Amino acid sequence: MIENGPGLRERNKRARRGAIIDAAQRLVREHGYDAVTTGQIAAEAGVSPRTFFNYFESKDEAVIGIRTDVGIDPGAARTFATGGPSGHLLTDLRALIGDMLDQLGDEPARVGAAVELIRREPRLLQHHQDAIERHRTELLALLEERRPAAPFAADAETVLAAAGAVVQATTLAWVRSGGGYGVQVHMPAAIDELRAILCEQPPEDIVAG
Repeated sequence: MIENGPGLRERNKRARRGAIIDAAQRLVREHGYDAVTTGQIAAEAGVSPRTFFNYFESKDEAVIGIRTDVGIDPGAARTFATGGPSGHLLTDLRALIGDMLDQLGDEPARVGAAVELIRREPRLLQHHQDAIERHRTELLALLEERRPAAPFAADAETVLAAAGAVVQATTLAWVRSGGGYGVQVHMPAAIDELRAILCEQPPEDIVAG
């Protein structure tokens, strides 16, 4: 069951953030990356330069629609590293990355526009890859920190690959739903779908032996 949407204050913040992304993507698409400044983006979005920097640290972040300082909640990270909140690795990974997914998510049209601009501007691709690598490094460190408290047999890299599949499947489910508030609410169904794929048995007539 999908939870209720955000309150008025949060909706206003999301609308302002969306307006900045839309302005950044539109200006870069029309004038080229080098010709656009953060001041122009702020003016196009109808906000002050100070407000722009409350939402994004750079032009790159606004065009991509992702803040590089968005990450795992420190409290959630501590809980995970000590073996919580449930002691079950997949369940706890879901809790760990769920809030981050909601912070990173945006409307599918904006995500699509960001992908297209990344293809046109290699500098944006590097910025995006740097952000992904920082999150990956953080998760690997937390997995190894958790191992003594709640041992698991798999290699941390393998666990991270599985988490990546969950994130991708969740994002796809969110896009298929039309987007909107909340990415992580689609995670349980995405995990069930992945489980069904991994546990599917081949037909008896092709099983060796």
